[in-house]
Amino acid sequence: MNFAVENRTVGLVGSSDTADRIAAALSGVGVDVARIPTASFAGRPSRTSGPDALIVVSDELADYSASRRRWKTAPMIAVSDDRAVMARALCLCADDAVASDVAVEELVVRVAVALRRAERTGHQNEPAPKTICGMRFDEDGHALVLDDKRIRLTPRQVRIMSVLRSHVEHNPIPLSRIYQAVCAQDARLPNHETIRVHISMLNKKLASVAGAGVRIRCGQDGYYVQAAA
Repeated sequence: MNFAVENRTVGLVGSSDTADRIAAALSGVGVDVARIPTASFAGRPSRTSGPDALIVVSDELADYSASRRRWKTAPMIAVSDDRAVMARALCLCADDAVASDVAVEELVVRVAVALRRAERTGHQNEPAPKTICGMRFDEDGHALVLDDKRIRLTPRQVRIMSVLRSHVEHNPIPLSRIYQAVCAQDARLPNHETIRVHISMLNKKLASVAGAGVRIRCGQDGYYVQAAA
């Protein structure tokens, strides 16, 4: 078994024959699997505790959204043979997506990668910087402050900057993790495109202030903050 999955609990959401087969295959290679039929959490309130990672086996988008509402921070892998559902699940809340005939070895590796990304982008031990390229980040006042200039931020933009301020070019953060951080404190679930719009608006606000000296960049592996050229 991949060492990154050892001593972790993987929640497998779904009650189909495919879900049964995947659960048996994962258990067969030593993965601790917690079976979660979709009907078992319908209508329950949101939670932040639960399995370390989620594998959702379904062709229904509602199952992915319901899983994310209950477990807001666990990395999620979508398993479906419907390409449209896979694409929408990735846009809405999933971190990865595979077809149902995925080999168990590949699925274990994908879970390990998802867990590693979650840990890399979610460290709580390191204090987040109070300044960003010379600007003071005032979370309570919903603003970035440069000298006597205040860049007003919406509540969601504050949460986005709170996540991004610790991420630079060599340590980008995937959009899915930004999404999860925003959703953890937001009763209304936005989609990924909404987060992109907020990031674009943030860049416009930063560009409007002379001397701000920071931009939010998008690289191959995710978003990060960078001093403006």
